[in-house]
Amino acid sequence: MERAFKFKLLPTPKQAIKLLNSLDACRHLHNAALEERITAWKCCRKRITYKMQSKEIPEIMKAYPEFKSVQHHVLQRALKRLDRAYAAFFKRIGDRKAGKNACKVGFPRFKGRNRYRTLEFDRTAFSLKGDQLRLSKVGTSKVVLHRSIPKEAVVSVAYVKRDAVGDWWVMFSLELPDAPVRTPKTAIGVDVGLLHLATCSDGTVFEPVRSLKSGLKRLRREQRRLSRRKKGGTNRERQRVIVARTHRTIERRRSDWLNKVSRKLADSADVVVFEDLRVKNMLQNRCLSRAISDAAWGELIRKTTYKAEGAGGMVLRVKTQDSSQECSNCGRMVQKDLSERTHRCVCGTVMDRDLNSAIVIVKRGIGKLQGIVPTFCGVSHDCAAPTGGTPGRDACGETGNTAARAVAPDLVEAGSPPF
Repeated sequence: MERAFKFKLLPTPKQAIKLLNSLDACRHLHNAALEERITAWKCCRKRITYKMQSKEIPEIMKAYPEFKSVQHHVLQRALKRLDRAYAAFFKRIGDRKAGKNACKVGFPRFKGRNRYRTLEFDRTAFSLKGDQLRLSKVGTSKVVLHRSIPKEAVVSVAYVKRDAVGDWWVMFSLELPDAPVRTPKTAIGVDVGLLHLATCSDGTVFEPVRSLKSGLKRLRREQRRLSRRKKGGTNRERQRVIVARTHRTIERRRSDWLNKVSRKLADSADVVVFEDLRVKNMLQNRCLSRAISDAAWGELIRKTTYKAEGAGGMVLRVKTQDSSQECSNCGRMVQKDLSERTHRCVCGTVMDRDLNSAIVIVKRGIGKLQGIVPTFCGVSHDCAAPTGGTPGRDACGETGNTAARAVAPDLVEAGSPPF
């Protein structure tokens, strides 16, 4: 499995200048290679490939002295990035023609000075000994190792990045042995929301940090100051850094809290079940888009996924339809408005709306894991009654949870008795 470790890089002033010159050289190479591809297709209907352009690097280094200060493989990786962008563009075009739900198609762009911030060093262009990182044609710099790199890890690529504030960072791409997969015995369902970031089926509730909301007043003030500064001036650049630092503080607070929550979720059960949300579609709501973005549900699911995989667990996603309307006890549909926060069913079940949804989610996840796909009224496809029947019961008169228990008697909800 692949993992990325990010550390702060502390180059000397001379090394920082070399890194900036390398960024400029790679950016110019990227723009020239993109222009060559566009011109060749428009004029001659000829396709330029990565191999054709990479063969021209030695001649470019002879003709332009500024490219001699950049490691040869770093220039190759810059061309490879452009080639990946082209491949991704045409793949999305093909997916859209095939009717697949592809993301927005965007053609590779020319990069300005503030749009190209990363250098890629392969394993032949760098070496790490302790906290000292040697980069080819740059020198040896100190790395702030706030955590140790596993001994069994193989470092394949080092990405050196300069953020908007001006600080330097290095990301190591690690190849780690796959963690042994645990036999799933416990499962937990997670319902994400705005009032509570995550509500678990065992009753645990995680509150949102709302980092953007708490820092929005300061961010607006600093952005107004930036808009009043004269473009191209020193004061504007100084104010731009202040705005970038404010954005970074907001992002760090959110990321820190999501890391803590995802770690607790990954350690709480062998199987973590989320709803398969379409967050991009939900962002079309102008009234809730900022709050949804601040909650970062997709990032929470992503962090929980890789942490669970690293611990030998797994993350499942189930359909979202009527998860807040279905009763977790009997399977009946109880229609509720968004403002109604308590679930009340005729069977006598009364509980918090989010907790009821989390229990429904974990039951669907267990059904998916065992190959039983329950309908949203609680009837199992495997033994559904053809006509009539009680919602939540199969043709044998047993509830869907009982059917799941018959398939996997050892799989139980975390923090609750077996079904």
